[in-house]
Amino acid sequence: MKHIRVLTDNAVNVTQVSDIVQEFLELQRNGPIDLLGIGDAAGEYDYICKMRQGYVRTVCGILAAQPPPAKLLEIGPYLGIVALTLGKLGYEVSTLDLPVFANNPRLRSVLHRHGIETVGLDLCSLSPFPYSDAAFDMIVMCEVLEHLNANPYPMIVECNRVLRQEGQLYIATPNATRLHNRLRMLFGASIHEPVRFFRNQLDPEGTHSNVIVGFHWREYTSLELQDLVSDLGFAVEHHAYVAEPTARQTALKRAILPTLYRVFPGLSSRQIVIARKTRSGEIRRSGYGARYLLHQPAGVGPAE
Repeated sequence: MKHIRVLTDNAVNVTQVSDIVQEFLELQRNGPIDLLGIGDAAGEYDYICKMRQGYVRTVCGILAAQPPPAKLLEIGPYLGIVALTLGKLGYEVSTLDLPVFANNPRLRSVLHRHGIETVGLDLCSLSPFPYSDAAFDMIVMCEVLEHLNANPYPMIVECNRVLRQEGQLYIATPNATRLHNRLRMLFGASIHEPVRFFRNQLDPEGTHSNVIVGFHWREYTSLELQDLVSDLGFAVEHHAYVAEPTARQTALKRAILPTLYRVFPGLSSRQIVIARKTRSGEIRRSGYGARYLLHQPAGVGPAE
């Protein structure tokens, strides 16, 4: 596969990245994936088009933080737009996702054709990642953390293990304190998904077959997200709030919200953290099977 030459000195050519993202969006339009085989290819394409600006932002952020060549693992790549773009920009990319996604033959064909290895693993199974220690320079995890219905500590520890020393973890996830959530709480509504979604998720063969990971089990505030990674061997290098306009926003909202978010960034819809591995993050299994306890290396602090 031909790689694209990128600007040096950590400069990011946003137009170049945008063009490559658009190229892979068109690839999906012309060769639909339909991940779950339920005839939802049109819905998938509509979703990735809405995420276009976010994909460009993610790739530009990675280029600035960890320029190519580098070995990257993307966890939860969905249809692979970010992974494919990074591969074309000169990164060696691997992906890890739910087996039902990773084993889709159409998606595997697209990724493999562009030199991207893909592996299926249920992140909630607490299983080790199928990679050796210190295998990657960076791990990218966008719109994944909020979908986990299990303790995220074992997964973050595995991220730590497969990263080289000083490697980076890039996480993008919703901001639990965003304006939408605060307004819902103010008027007595829940900020969580409807309770009926729990029932729907247990009926994967029925009319709600696209709800495998289709809702948020747990969202995080800025401090919670930073605590999560700092507790497990990472030092936070960068945190940022992101508020991207959507097609559903009225002209009035587009005029007012950017100023509001500049003054009160904690009201923004999303957040990004980039953390560097500074030590090994370890957990040990207690005698209660599924219960895990944090194990701090000697000299770091008491075990919790």
